[in-house]
Amino acid sequence: MMNGPIKKSDLLPKKEKNTRLARFARRVRGILSSNWFLRIFSVLIAVFLWGVLIASDGTLLREKIFQDVEVTVTGADTLRTRGFIVLDDVASLIPTVRMRVEVPQANYSRATGSSYNPRIDLSRIRAAGTQEVEVTTSTSYGRVLEVVPASVTVNVDVYAMRGRIPVVVETTGALPDGLWADTPRSDPTYVTIGGPQTLVSKVTRAVARLDLSMLKQSPKTQRNAVIIELQDADGNVVDSPLIEITNQSVIIDSITVETDVYPCVDLPVDASTAVTGEPATGYQIDSVVASPASVRVAGDAAVLETLTSALADEQLSVEGASASVTGAVQLHRMADLQYVSVSEVLITADIVEQQRERTFKNVAITVQGAADNRTVRLDVTRTTVQLTGGYSFIQAVTAEDVQLYVDVSGLEPGQYELPVQCRIDNAPAFSCALANTSVAVNITEAE
Repeated sequence: MMNGPIKKSDLLPKKEKNTRLARFARRVRGILSSNWFLRIFSVLIAVFLWGVLIASDGTLLREKIFQDVEVTVTGADTLRTRGFIVLDDVASLIPTVRMRVEVPQANYSRATGSSYNPRIDLSRIRAAGTQEVEVTTSTSYGRVLEVVPASVTVNVDVYAMRGRIPVVVETTGALPDGLWADTPRSDPTYVTIGGPQTLVSKVTRAVARLDLSMLKQSPKTQRNAVIIELQDADGNVVDSPLIEITNQSVIIDSITVETDVYPCVDLPVDASTAVTGEPATGYQIDSVVASPASVRVAGDAAVLETLTSALADEQLSVEGASASVTGAVQLHRMADLQYVSVSEVLITADIVEQQRERTFKNVAITVQGAADNRTVRLDVTRTTVQLTGGYSFIQAVTAEDVQLYVDVSGLEPGQYELPVQCRIDNAPAFSCALANTSVAVNITEAE
């Protein structure tokens, strides 16, 4: 007896089973022997084998493209030692490149654009003028097939150095009130410059500007870092990042400016002590004026507290003078001062005539302006006159020069009280005092 389910094939006769197997075998042989199958099968086998080969051989090269790879610039210092310098900003002329490379299969995924180190080596330059410099590369990942752009054109100048460029300190702004600053001193006093010959040859000085408003009362000696500005002979600024300023081989962009600061005051000049001698007879000193009227001095505060005025060390002589006298006199040197604005002043002694008085008695009083058909009588016909004026005038005038009169022009007959007037021909300014300042006047028709 048989165990388990009975299959349908088991019920078929044995001869029929063999016939079916034969037909299946013939069908398989027909498929395998057909051309189209062999072709497809060959391709699949080839692809499979190629894939296995590629995956297993790391030395095979594959092409790869990198975009916008940053370019470095090298060799500037070496070029400078050879006596040349590039005038252009090379990094801005060609900041990035495009590269086509071949990469070993083993490094394909690890390779980046920076792996090929694209660079512009300025040390390849050998002459001044317009030069073309190639973009070079180096890598351990295959090789570079193409670089775009492949080169850059730059302008090259001779590298020059000039020493002992003087440092000039210029001041701006105003000192705070009550302060005085000594002449600023620079450290260093000279600098060395290096750069393109076309620019370096123009430089004649290095200017450092000190803002005086930054100074303060203490400490006495103040130090400030001041930026340097290069200038040509006409004062035009020569500015370029290609110029290096050095001091003892150290690159600098500023210097130290040292300034001594002291308190200051204005002292009046004591002009009264600056004149000697006596003017001519009849003349006197009216005033003495110093120009400038005051002197600015600076020094330690303790010294300034002891000073009240500036005195003259010399005197202006007015001996026998009859007119104003002007002259320069030296001031007395005041010890322990750091600064005196002037060492001499101009002294002017104003010489004027002395005013003198002179009295004349019984000077006649006359009538002026009377009509021909009228008679004029005065109740007082003479009086005393006192004249006041300059010495030379008073000395020279006489009683005959003095004209006293009353003016009756246009008056009708009658009685009047009229003022007595005084006149001296061609006389300088003077004053006149009369014993009778007015008189009674009687005007009548002539008989």
